Amino acid sequence: FSPDTNTLTEFTLPFRYDYSAPPALMWSPIQKKLYLFSGLTGQSTARARSTNSTDIHSFDPATKEIVRVAEMPQPQLNTAPVYVPSNGKMYLFGGMAWNGGSVGKNRGASNMNDVTVFNPADNSVELVEINENAVNGPRSPVAWDPSSQKILINKTVGWITYDPNNLLGSRQEVQRST
Repeated sequence: FSPDTNTLTEFTLPFRYDYSAPPALMWSPIQKKLYLFSGLTGQSTARARSTNSTDIHSFDPATKEIVRVAEMPQPQLNTAPVYVPSNGKMYLFGGMAWNGGSVGKNRGASNMNDVTVFNPADNSVELVEINENAVNGPRSPVAWDPSSQKILINKTVGWITYDPNNLLGSRQEVQRST
């Protein structure tokens, strides 16, 4: 879907994603492209034949072209993605590392606390090892707060906030008020 033209474009990926761990998707309003991050590729009916993808692809709705633009430092499945408009970067928090076992009920998977930062302006990728319980497991709700200029990650008892320009030194926990 293009918000600029209010049109929906159908396309077929040149590869197949496993339905249990599809890629994270984010739209860049600057590049006007959709970005696909990691995921499991292969047979959805036989996860043992699925493989971790570290690919980052871009989809240009104007040309209908899908291009591999970068590689993630490590496979991250079921991440919590957020786009930060103040710097044009994309952040993928946490997720799971899959080691080839059954994906159901996290068998064969372990939770991750790293953050992958992707800059679509130059297709650069950085892995920030924050080594703390950043997310509440795979697919935690995450959002950009324009008023505080912080990334917000939902936790069971409140929020964790991060300054995107200082991920290692800016973690704050905010308790929910009752």
